[in-house]
Amino acid sequence: MTGRISLERPVCGGMLDHVATRRKQPEVTRRLLLEAAHECFSTRGHAGSGIGAVIARAGTTSGALFHHFADKRELTLAWIREVLAARLHEEWIAPLSAVGSLDELRVLVRDRCTAIDLSSPVSALAAVGAEIAGAEPTLRDAIDTLIREWHEALEATIERGRSEGWIHRGIRPENESKLIIASICGLAVTARMTTDPSHNVRIAAAIDGYLDTLRPV
Repeated sequence: MTGRISLERPVCGGMLDHVATRRKQPEVTRRLLLEAAHECFSTRGHAGSGIGAVIARAGTTSGALFHHFADKRELTLAWIREVLAARLHEEWIAPLSAVGSLDELRVLVRDRCTAIDLSSPVSALAAVGAEIAGAEPTLRDAIDTLIREWHEALEATIERGRSEGWIHRGIRPENESKLIIASICGLAVTARMTTDPSHNVRIAAAIDGYLDTLRPV
């Protein structure tokens, strides 16, 4: 005999890919459920979105949902911390670190305000946050954390503007950040109640006019 016969079974690439896909499937399903929760909570509200609606939107089963989340409260908490937080950071919080002038801040706020719709994170934050404010403390605290992070980021941007000379020195960053965010959230809430196509543009223009008053005299 010139060689030994191997008793090991060859492992093909297709089999490895299949195993890897099966291992990732729970992660994919969980993400689908969270994205479906975002769509349901954003458009129907938290109270108006039952577990069944989320399952149907995700195209999965109740068994799959309860494999990942014990109940609606746990699903909501994961949605706030993982989906809503990520979208709010991407659209509103992270861009503030790159702002280097009042005009850049105005453009950022005006553009984001004009684009607010039902699926926007600030719209979901304002609407769902108001719904669950008096509900389970863990959910309320999670919403409070997001709003606090947004306030702190905007306050830091305004303070930086004061120190660099592109925002009036007499401005109080903590108060101004709260007023600006309250105005933005107010826009998002009223946008859900009107059919006026010019609503966002008009309110965004008003907020922009206010921001211009922060300019040094």
